[in-house]
Amino acid sequence: MLDLFAPLLGIAVVGTILGGLALRGRRARALLTQERQDLAAIQGLGALVAAGEAPDYVLLAAASELAHLLGLVDCRFETAASNDKILPVIGRDGHVKWGPTPWETARWGLPSDGAVIPVWSHGVRRGRFVLTAPVGLPMSTHQLAKAVALVDQAGASLAATGAA
Repeated sequence: MLDLFAPLLGIAVVGTILGGLALRGRRARALLTQERQDLAAIQGLGALVAAGEAPDYVLLAAASELAHLLGLVDCRFETAASNDKILPVIGRDGHVKWGPTPWETARWGLPSDGAVIPVWSHGVRRGRFVLTAPVGLPMSTHQLAKAVALVDQAGASLAATGAA
């Protein structure tokens, strides 16, 4: 009786292994596709800056790309804070701090009140992007570091014209 089940067990084990490998391959392809799209977004924004597009247009494009990259509910540029609320800051390395306290975006996502990425050009803070994400949407520091790279392009646009 055991001899009858041995071939079936072998087929089941091989099928499970092959299914796992196929799933891993699909995930790797999806990740590669996402990385290519993210790079294209950064390059596209850089091309706008290099072509001398108006800073307002670059800021709108940056907000749109940030919303797409991070799956945001809202993203806006402010030259000055619109209220007195202190929001967490996304650093150049993609880590988020709320004052001195680190915020674990991989576990909790961005805070429900939002978070900010400062916009700098030539060492001068020109404003900030305020990001509002769906509650509890996890975000990696890698994703947030790419968002900072997008914001740097907007800062370069502001530097080129002395705007804001």
